[in-house]
Amino acid sequence: MATIQHIVLGSLLGWLRVLERLAEVKLLHPSKTPKLVAWAQSFCKDEAVKEVMPETDKLAEFAKVIHARMRAASAASH
Repeated sequence: MATIQHIVLGSLLGWLRVLERLAEVKLLHPSKTPKLVAWAQSFCKDEAVKEVMPETDKLAEFAKVIHARMRAASAASH
């Protein structure tokens, strides 16, 4: 059964994957956080979640666009 905590943490999984990819760091490590990794895998296999979980590649591209816009806005203000 999904609780509000599952939904809140689960909504961050896509962004955690993006951060892992772009920063080349492992945040959910099977040997360091095995129960969290198992939960994340189980959560993402749920049919309801599969329907709404954004693809990591698409989120990563979106993050790159947002980052570029933020850098441009910062440069323009200085």
